[in-house]
Amino acid sequence: ANMAKKGRPVKGAKGMKVMNNLGKAAKKAMLGMSKAEREMVVAGLSKGNTSNWSARKLREGLEPKGKKKAALEAMAPTNHQTAKACFTKPNQRILLVGEGNFSFAVSLIELLGGDGSKLTCTAYDSMEVLKEKYKDAAANIKTVSNAGAAVHLEIDGTELEDTPQLEKNYDLVIFNFPHVGLGIKEQNDNIEVNQALIKAYLLSAIEVVHSTGLVCVTIKKGEPYDSWKVARVGLALPGLKLKTGAPFDANAFPGYSHRRTSGHVTENAGDDNDIIKTGAQTYMFTHDLAPPKKDKDDDDEGGRRAG
Repeated sequence: ANMAKKGRPVKGAKGMKVMNNLGKAAKKAMLGMSKAEREMVVAGLSKGNTSNWSARKLREGLEPKGKKKAALEAMAPTNHQTAKACFTKPNQRILLVGEGNFSFAVSLIELLGGDGSKLTCTAYDSMEVLKEKYKDAAANIKTVSNAGAAVHLEIDGTELEDTPQLEKNYDLVIFNFPHVGLGIKEQNDNIEVNQALIKAYLLSAIEVVHSTGLVCVTIKKGEPYDSWKVARVGLALPGLKLKTGAPFDANAFPGYSHRRTSGHVTENAGDDNDIIKTGAQTYMFTHDLAPPKKDKDDDDEGGRRAG
């Protein structure tokens, strides 16, 4: 009744369906938006974007005040999913890409109850290089293998679909803290080469997950990492869509110790785990199964030809 007095916030069956799936607080908050803002939110949610996406889009275009601020808060996700919750769901076939000292693999297996039979772990480096970079790598690899996980070294994370040791139907592909590790000081060049790495990884990884599988990439918060704009890079790629984002808490993975791509240097050991202090975000992409949109001019032209 109140909605009728103030006017329907959306039009059409699709819009009403989206509204019906919102909570009471979100419905109320929608009434405080302008028509354009409501239509943007409905369009985004209808395409499978998350409520977090809607809140972010509003935040980018508005200085939230009053009802608009309430709208942002109401549109926030309610499940508060974390990277740990996603990674530790039972019976998932998981591919880890770009492992360093393999401490993340060890931790994940522990969280999965000690069973690594559905886990495949890969590293870009050879065993010789891993031993040189990380003194605990060999022991961790042995632990992972003894738990039943497959371990493959010298695997390029940008050519997964062409790697015969790997399968094509994973539930999850995870690349934590990708970095080219070239020591590039010029920030713009650093951003460009790391964006290229992430782009190549996403395009490759999407080829080895099944139709509803997730391709995950975890990035440290703060600069220069924020400037990598991972979500934007992924959304610009054909066949991918951003499913969601989730906070990555290194402390949630017992025994996990982040290591730099260039290797672990004892005197700089404190810097390796600074992700714990600054935080990190895991971006989760999936297949975009929506049919391509038809060009209106093509439809008109087709109509004229048919006529």
